Amino acid sequence: MNFIRSDPDESYPINHILSENGVWEFGIRTVLFGFRVSAGVVGEGCYSIDYCCADDAAWLIQVAAIVFAILEMLPESTPSWEAEKLFSRQQRKLMVNDPECWDQLTKLLNQLPGAIAISSDAVGILPFRSPKAMPRISPSNIDVVT
Repeated sequence: MNFIRSDPDESYPINHILSENGVWEFGIRTVLFGFRVSAGVVGEGCYSIDYCCADDAAWLIQVAAIVFAILEMLPESTPSWEAEKLFSRQQRKLMVNDPECWDQLTKLLNQLPGAIAISSDAVGILPFRSPKAMPRISPSNIDVVT
């Protein structure tokens, strides 16, 4: 799937990216306690892929990059139910609290052709359960389209 940047909208006020033919959308959206990385088929009214990262910049960046890399490998015609089966489902909110989900995501990423291996016990260079090394972010310190 190829993607193009799109204007932020009500669903994706921070970052909104559409697949080349406008079938899928991906982005970062704001929620009460921070941010989520989400994706879904345009017009279905739900997020087939949805990961809570709260206000942790390290998790937000890594999860968004991994989800985007995996989506790029799928055909644009992939139905939402098939993508839901492929991606791990977050059982506990805040990715940092769901090591099983993170492990499944990194394993899926590592199966992609040309993927750089990422250990499931790390977020980039940060140990999985390390003290927060990146700043906290919030909707108040990011420009949000209303």
